[in-house]
Amino acid sequence: MKLSRSSIQTVLCLCVITSVLTSCSGNKDSELPGPEEPVISRAIRIYDEALFSTSVKEWEKLKDEYPGSYFSSLYELKLADSWFYAGDYVPAIAAYEEFVRLHPAHEASEYAQLQIANAHLAQYRGALKDQSPARRALEQFKLFLTKYPKSRFENVARERSKLCNALLAQHDQEVSAFYQKQGLVGAASARAEDADSLRHSNETSAPLVISISRKGQ
Repeated sequence: MKLSRSSIQTVLCLCVITSVLTSCSGNKDSELPGPEEPVISRAIRIYDEALFSTSVKEWEKLKDEYPGSYFSSLYELKLADSWFYAGDYVPAIAAYEEFVRLHPAHEASEYAQLQIANAHLAQYRGALKDQSPARRALEQFKLFLTKYPKSRFENVARERSKLCNALLAQHDQEVSAFYQKQGLVGAASARAEDADSLRHSNETSAPLVISISRKGQ
């Protein structure tokens, strides 16, 4: 399951770029300083063209060739994003986690934390498959809401927490039906109760408005 690129990703990309540029020059129209300028421009162009596997290489090159650059946080975040949208969720999660660890006060840290949860959720494959991705995603969305209670992404995190609950409830309902067919009434009843509990949790939270796409980026 792949989550579509949303406006929040675009907003954070712009936030990171504009923050480093304005800190350097105080003028948003100023050119990128330093010898890495052409490489940054190329990496941004490739990323914007959704060539994410190639984008990974470009941001890795910047990270390796310009260690300690003022733009290092940009390199790290866009490398993580490139992995994410290339569908390589394991290295994406590791990169987002490293970004949060290295830059806890950075304005994009909350976005990186949210993307950790999104990357887990993106690995979900259905009600009859392993439910670990949904469970880990739910844990990470809850962690996000604890760490950033006043975040601009609070509603997004709450909606996706609700989605995780709905997915897990569907799984419990499927398992309950299976147990029922096997004559395991007690086990079926227990799973049905688990599903009802998850649904009740959703009923007491905000309406679910998130959409998910299985196709494209």
